[in-house]
Amino acid sequence: MEARPINVVVVGGGTGGTLAANLLTKQLHNEIDTRRVQVQLVAGSERRHIFQPGYLHIAFGDLEPKKIIHEESALVRREVQLIEQDATRIDSTAKEITLVSGEKLPYDYLIIATGSVADSSIIPGLRESGLNFHTSPEESMKIRNALEVFEGGHIVIGIAGVPHKCPPSPNEAAFLLDDYLRKKGIRDKVKITYVTPYPRPYPAEPMSKVVAPLFEKLGIELVTFFNVESVDPLTREMY
Repeated sequence: MEARPINVVVVGGGTGGTLAANLLTKQLHNEIDTRRVQVQLVAGSERRHIFQPGYLHIAFGDLEPKKIIHEESALVRREVQLIEQDATRIDSTAKEITLVSGEKLPYDYLIIATGSVADSSIIPGLRESGLNFHTSPEESMKIRNALEVFEGGHIVIGIAGVPHKCPPSPNEAAFLLDDYLRKKGIRDKVKITYVTPYPRPYPAEPMSKVVAPLFEKLGIELVTFFNVESVDPLTREMY
C-alpha cells in the first residue's frame, strides 16, 4: 500500500498564505514530485486576491482598484492544491480543518495566515464618521472621492487602536496626504493632525527618529498617547 503523503495545509489566501504556499512548494518540489508531500491552500470562496499595499495608492493617488485585484488561482504555483472554500473550524487535537461544505481536511503541518480585518464598529461613531483604506479597494476609493471635492479644513489621520495592520501605513498615509494636498494647491488651507496611541509617531524608535522631524518639517501636528474612545458624527469630534 502506497504511503499517504505528508499534508501541509495553509489557511488563508492573502499575501502571507499565498507566499507561504508558493515558497513551500518551491522548496519541497522534489518531495511533491515523488508524492511524499502535498501542499494545500485553503484560500476562501471569494477567489479574488487583493494586493493590500495598493490601498494607499488608490486612496491618495490614481491607482485603479482593478490593478491590485487578481484571481487567486493565477497567483499560486501549479503544485499548490487550491481549495476555494472558507474554513469554519480548526481542530488541533484531531489535526483537521472543517470547510464550509462540511468536508474535513486532515493535516500533518498547519500554517495559519488568516490575517486581520479592520472593524470600525468597535469604536462608537467611527464607522459613521471615518474612512479606512485598510478595509477594501472600495473604501479606499471613498477617500479619493472625498479628497477630490475637499477644499480645506482639518483632517485627522492616524491609528484608532492596537493591534493594527501594517505599522508603517499610517505614517505613509500622512505623507501621501500631505503630498496630495500640496499638488492640489490647498496645503495651506488644511490642518493635518496625526493621532497615535504610541509615545512617538512610529512604533519602533529608530524609524520614529526619521518620521518625527519630517512631520515637523511638513507641518503635520503629532498627538501621542491618544487612545480613541468614541467619535461624534454630529459635532465631528474625536474623543
